[in-house]
Amino acid sequence: MSRPLLRKREFPPAVKTQTPDSVTVRLQVDENGNAAGIHVEKSSDPKWEGEVIAALKKWKFDPGVAAGMRVAVPLTLEFSRAGTPTASVPAPPATAPQ
Repeated sequence: MSRPLLRKREFPPAVKTQTPDSVTVRLQVDENGNAAGIHVEKSSDPKWEGEVIAALKKWKFDPGVAAGMRVAVPLTLEFSRAGTPTASVPAPPATAPQ
């Protein structure tokens, strides 16, 4: 069986966040190359789950193929975004060469 090939993608909008976030989803790439049956497996931010799901619904794939026929293929994806530190750590003072 061949794997689906991603052709069109859209990601959730970028936002500044205090902490890193992640959302892991399971889905099937159906015979028509659409993300179907999207299910959140785990998430650090319930609000971001909806944004990830909305973006995935716009993705298009070349579907998987087995024995010359298009087939649905299960897929697990993890989305993550980095957090922005709330305080900066000052650099150590420069030392003069001796």
